[in-house]
Amino acid sequence: MKKMVKKIINTLLSLVVVFSALFGSSISAQAKEHTVYANQNSIFIPFRSDYTNYLSKYSSTKSYAVQYVWLKLFNEELHWTNDKPWFNPNFTSWTNKYYSDYVSPKGDVKSSKDIQITYNPEFDAFLYQTIINNPEFIINWINEQPQVFSEYTKRIHDHPILADGLIYLTSSGTYLGDGKDSDTNVFLMGANSTSEEKLNAKWTAQRTASDTHDIDILRAFGSNYSSLNDTQKTWVKTYIEFLVDDYIQNRTNGIASLNNSSELYSLMAVSGYGFTRGEVNQEFFNYCINTPECKVGDLIANSIERFDKLSELRYGVKDICRFSDMGAIWASDADCDYGNDWPGGRSSGANKGDEDYDWLCWNICFNNDSYYSTFRNLVEGHPTTKQQMEDWLSRYYLSPNNPNHPTIPSGSSSALIGKWGIGGCHLNLVETGSWDCSGHTDTSGTIRATKPIGAKTIVLTTNGNTYQYMYGSSLSYTIRNAYGQVISSGSAPKGFWSSSATISVPTKYIWQELYIEAHGTVEQGHKGHNSSGACISTAMAEYLHTNAPGLFPDQPKYHTMTSTYYYVDINACQRNGHSYKPAAYSWSPDHSHCICTMQCPNCNNTYTVTSTNVATQSYSDKTIYTATFGIKSVDESTTNSEQRSATVYHGSGLKIFTSDDISGAPAGIGYGSCTLAADKISPGPQAISINLVACDAVISLMNSKGAIVDQRNLSSGSTSVAVMDAVFDLSDRSDKDLMGLYIVINAQTIVKNYNSSGNYIGNAFGPYRINQIKIEY
Repeated sequence: MKKMVKKIINTLLSLVVVFSALFGSSISAQAKEHTVYANQNSIFIPFRSDYTNYLSKYSSTKSYAVQYVWLKLFNEELHWTNDKPWFNPNFTSWTNKYYSDYVSPKGDVKSSKDIQITYNPEFDAFLYQTIINNPEFIINWINEQPQVFSEYTKRIHDHPILADGLIYLTSSGTYLGDGKDSDTNVFLMGANSTSEEKLNAKWTAQRTASDTHDIDILRAFGSNYSSLNDTQKTWVKTYIEFLVDDYIQNRTNGIASLNNSSELYSLMAVSGYGFTRGEVNQEFFNYCINTPECKVGDLIANSIERFDKLSELRYGVKDICRFSDMGAIWASDADCDYGNDWPGGRSSGANKGDEDYDWLCWNICFNNDSYYSTFRNLVEGHPTTKQQMEDWLSRYYLSPNNPNHPTIPSGSSSALIGKWGIGGCHLNLVETGSWDCSGHTDTSGTIRATKPIGAKTIVLTTNGNTYQYMYGSSLSYTIRNAYGQVISSGSAPKGFWSSSATISVPTKYIWQELYIEAHGTVEQGHKGHNSSGACISTAMAEYLHTNAPGLFPDQPKYHTMTSTYYYVDINACQRNGHSYKPAAYSWSPDHSHCICTMQCPNCNNTYTVTSTNVATQSYSDKTIYTATFGIKSVDESTTNSEQRSATVYHGSGLKIFTSDDISGAPAGIGYGSCTLAADKISPGPQAISINLVACDAVISLMNSKGAIVDQRNLSSGSTSVAVMDAVFDLSDRSDKDLMGLYIVINAQTIVKNYNSSGNYIGNAFGPYRINQIKIEY
């Protein structure tokens, strides 16, 4: 364990401590540390009032003492009742009685008085360090304070750093075993586990919330699913069917219901199994689209794997998983320029065209296998993705700038859209069917017509205003898709001269060809005073139409059925494609990723794309971060998004801080602690040097996750003060390592003490002083 500076009066107990009270007889621990002034081992536990200070300093050490202090603090702080030996009725809470100064994860010196430590996110960085440096701590924690552990995970959205710690701890599969119902799953089976990793797990597998903790771990995983590795995702998948089936049966009372745990709900929402369950898949899809932290890209990856189609992900799982919604996917240019070995000019081979996601858009719209048809229904069931899909389809069919638009058979109804090119804005298409008269009541055969792509409304009309007077007409209809399935059906009430029905096409069928089967009936009457009531013959109708046009100028030859189609309104962006351009960029605080907001200036549609492909160039006075956006549909062909750079200046190249800039006690007698807080240190330091006067000192560089980036132990080697320097070379440290950097200095001076006669009478406290901190960039 690293050398540590002690607060002598309230920190050290030179005792061997056996932790049977909390850890049970199976664990005993000795907290061994080195005193900076004596350089020898001592065994101690801090006083209660120094717990917070102790954890802020030593949480990253591998130590049973650190674990003991955490668990003792949890226990005592949450049980401030008069039946406990640590209780005092004169104080309102544990931290009202027991408190100390400590260094926060931001590097400032604070008091813990009246601040609850347990469940306080400010202390999660210290808890994170204990977890990742002491793998057994989780087992000890669950054994001794299971309710506290579970409560932390129930509040995991408030503790993202704790979630990171649990994810880091289990990244190699530690404690996970083979998943649900597996004897090697320590979080489920506890003492009953057959895993060699179970350590001293004591809880039993009664399958109740109080006795198992696999669901607790699932919550942490669900809070940041995208950061899980394949081992962890495989473990999660063993629980999904159980969670989804329980949710379908119990809904709001389900284990993973949204009101119980948004993290568990997110795991269901992105699952391949949830995608297959029609009772909930639309609900889950909508949640992915509406909730940025629950990525639809993860849903696509998991569902396509469920259908054994991973090979169809042209750019791989990692690429698709980065999409939080489908905006960038549907923003693809709809030219489908992948080559000619795929129907309609779409290739599954090496030719990837402009490397956009047209291949996925096309499959969603047109592929009728079980996976893509399910996907299509989900897309059409959400108003945002439905509009995005229609937008892509309209560009696919209508854009005059698209040289690869589908070949539409000549003579078909849908060919008219292709001929119009610019779309069908408010234009009507009329198709007319006709039949011969054969009696007073003339029933037509079924007329079959094709609804053009893009038609949103159909008006069917039987026309009786022919050469023959009539008593009335009626009609019935059925709309079918290409597979013969009935989309809708109905009839029109009987009319005198004509009968008409208006059919609104379901939105998801507007951009598909449908087939209309119409059946009309016309009741014929007398011509003039012809009492026979006979119908005019077809031949006579032909003759009169040709030879007596002035007698009946506006009448068709026969009784007829007409179909009129009204099309969706097509805007300029739908006809010609959006002109997406970068409208805004935003960087994460650590510059690990950049978010580009793309906007079409013609219609103001927007979507966002996140790039984690960030290159770093470091200079003496600045660091330049450059983000490159991954697919050409985003950064070149469609949206013209460029590389984006951000420059972080480091100041003058040299900054010097004196005692006026330092928090805590930069000078004093005996011993003291002080810090240079994170807000004083600009990003990108290349070197740090500290000059001080003392006998002994420990200088630690810390980051925002409570990690010790580097540390120096200084000593004069005697009971005499000396001017000492600690020098840190940070030129090879990453920006991630140095995120939120702050400096902690613990110094002490013990000198020889003489009486007035000049005789040596022992050692005494002497003065120490921090002269300056110099940071070079």
